[in-house]
Amino acid sequence: MQTKWIFSLPLCLTAVAALPDLGGRATSSPSKELVKTAKKLPSSHVQDQDISQLVSLIENKASAIDGASVGYGMTKVAQACAIGKIVLPKGYVDPNSGNYTMETEINWSRSCQLPAACVVQPRNTAEVAIAMKIVTLTGTKFAVRSAGHNPNPKFGSIDQSGMLIDISEIKGLKLSDDRKTLRVATGNKIRDIQKFTDQYDFTVVTGVNSAVGSGAILGGGFPAHGAFTGSAADNVENFEVVLSDSTVINANANNHRDLFQVLKGGGNNFGIVTHFTLYTVPIHDLWFNFYDLPFTQYKELLAAIVQVQKNIETDNKASFIAIASGNVWHMALMYVGKSPDSGLPPPFKPLEQFKPIDNEFNLPGTNSTIYKFNEAISAPDPVI
Repeated sequence: MQTKWIFSLPLCLTAVAALPDLGGRATSSPSKELVKTAKKLPSSHVQDQDISQLVSLIENKASAIDGASVGYGMTKVAQACAIGKIVLPKGYVDPNSGNYTMETEINWSRSCQLPAACVVQPRNTAEVAIAMKIVTLTGTKFAVRSAGHNPNPKFGSIDQSGMLIDISEIKGLKLSDDRKTLRVATGNKIRDIQKFTDQYDFTVVTGVNSAVGSGAILGGGFPAHGAFTGSAADNVENFEVVLSDSTVINANANNHRDLFQVLKGGGNNFGIVTHFTLYTVPIHDLWFNFYDLPFTQYKELLAAIVQVQKNIETDNKASFIAIASGNVWHMALMYVGKSPDSGLPPPFKPLEQFKPIDNEFNLPGTNSTIYKFNEAISAPDPVI
């Protein structure tokens, strides 16, 4: 039977496996099913060493795995957690762990800090495939979390009815030999990615909040230079995806094209993305300016913003953020490259009539880099 996905919104995934109970009706023992899954993983996606280590661990712990799955009176989630603790011991957390509260409170929104029955932390694609096999074998609910910035309950979190698969430990950044693409593991945060590319004369397209996980790309990914490059999702060459049956595939313009299309903004309801391959773009330097304006000037400001937007249609190096919050407007202006003078770049000239409020949000026009912009707008917490 297939896995039945419950939610269909970006950046998180919660599901329940519509499979039979393990009580003697499985075609083979859980340990054998896990070994079979590991051995089927393609070496083109998964390191042979990762597979052999998993197979060895499962075979050595077969009796414990099979015993954990048939405990009298155990719930499905209890079975899943018992197997997960044996098969994926690194980073395993449950209510008996000293760091349980810390792990379940990582999520950015307090409403998403839910008491998962247990947390497993795969370190690579092979371990994600095994985690998926555990939840499908036991028919248990689960959720997937990268950095945990979705503000909706059970989006990247789950209560005691399910297992939380935390992929934040899947790390790695690999630049292609021709420097045209960057392979990004989904455990990286935007800060990790932009800090890496800051050493070169190019970047890859991500969101602007350094603390957010790279999984934000699945929701679109709004960059500091969106008019110039498009969204982060527009700049993905390939998604490496673990499907609900634990197979691992590439979704791109040539293979699994339908999945490639829906992952661009569709979230990870269609599988667990373990790696992105992102196109590099020839941008490094960025001019930016942050300030607040009084809300009382909203009529004049909105008229000016309309003109700025028209200007951007002929100069797409400019982008901006304007957010009404409380009694102020938060303004962030960005321009690809360096501004030659101390004034605003030409597309933003309609905004020169407004006098910024003197507060801690103000940052004068600055010639810097995309990485430094992300750090400025994100630290210590995202302001806008």
